Amino acid sequence: MDYSTAYNYSYDTRAEQLTEHIKEALCKHKDSSRPFDKAFEKISNYLYDSKRLNSEHILYQNFPESFKIFRNRDQYYSDAPLKNILENECFESYNAEILNLNITLDYQSFFNLIAEDQSYEDIIEKSYNRKFFLKLIYESDNLKHFTIEAEKTEWENSKEYLALCKLISNDQKNLEQNNTVETEKRTENSIELSKEETSVAFHLSQFNDADKLFLYHIIYHSKANLSLTEYHKLMLIVSGIKDRSIFYGESKNNTHYSMSIKGINYYYGNSQRTFINEILEKVEFLKSKNITGEIKKIKLGIK
Repeated sequence: MDYSTAYNYSYDTRAEQLTEHIKEALCKHKDSSRPFDKAFEKISNYLYDSKRLNSEHILYQNFPESFKIFRNRDQYYSDAPLKNILENECFESYNAEILNLNITLDYQSFFNLIAEDQSYEDIIEKSYNRKFFLKLIYESDNLKHFTIEAEKTEWENSKEYLALCKLISNDQKNLEQNNTVETEKRTENSIELSKEETSVAFHLSQFNDADKLFLYHIIYHSKANLSLTEYHKLMLIVSGIKDRSIFYGESKNNTHYSMSIKGINYYYGNSQRTFINEILEKVEFLKSKNITGEIKKIKLGIK
C-alpha cells in the first residue's frame, strides 16, 4: 500500500468537508442575522471540539509517541518526509504502542486519524488567516465569493473590495475610537486614500486593547532582535489605549498590567489557541519574521 497516497486522500476528503461546513454555517448564521464575530466564534468552537473528539483525543491518549514522531517528520527526513515517516519510524512506533492497548485499530485507520487531525488544524488556521476576508463577504452579502485559500480572488482586486475595506475601517474608527490608531488628518479638499493607505488603516483598526497588551508582552519579554522599523510599527499598533489607571493605582490590581505580564497565560483552555491564531492573523500584514516567530513560539507551548 502507498501510505502517503492513502493519507492524502483522507486529508483532502476531510478538508473538503470542513471547508463546506464553514461556508454553509456562515450562510446559516447570516440568514439568522447573527453578527459575524459571534458566527465565527461558533464555527471555530465547533471545529476545535470536533478535532478534539474525532482525532486529537485518540491520538494523544493512545499513540503519543507515534503522533509526536509524525508531527516532527521534517526533522527525520529532508526528502519526502510524509512517505518516509509513514513507512518507517511512525509504523514502528505504532506497532509498539498498539501492543499495550485494548483497542482494535489497524495502521491505515491510525494514520487516517492523523490525516484528519492535520486537516482540522490546517482548515482552522486557514479560516483565521482569512478572517478579515470572511468578515467582508459576510457583512456585505458577498458569501458567493467564499474561500479560505491563501490566494487572492479576482474580487479582492476589485474596486468594490477596496471600498469595503475602507468602509469597515471607517466604521471601526467611529465605533471603537479607543481601539484604533489615528491616521493622518485630511481636509475636505485632500486626496483620497491610496490603496496602500486604505489597506494599512483597515489592518490597524482590527487591533483591540487585548491584542495591544499582548504585543506589549512580546516587546517586553521576548528576546527578538527587532529592527527600529519593526519596533516603530509595533509602538504605533499598541498606542491608543485609553485606560490610565496604572498611573494612580497599584499595578498588581490593574487588569491591563496583568494582561501584559501574563501574555497568553492570561487566557485559559481553547481561548488561548483562539487568541493566538487571531493575533497571528492580525500581525501577518507586518511581514516581520521576528514578531511572527516569537508568537509562533508561544503557540507551540499551548497544550
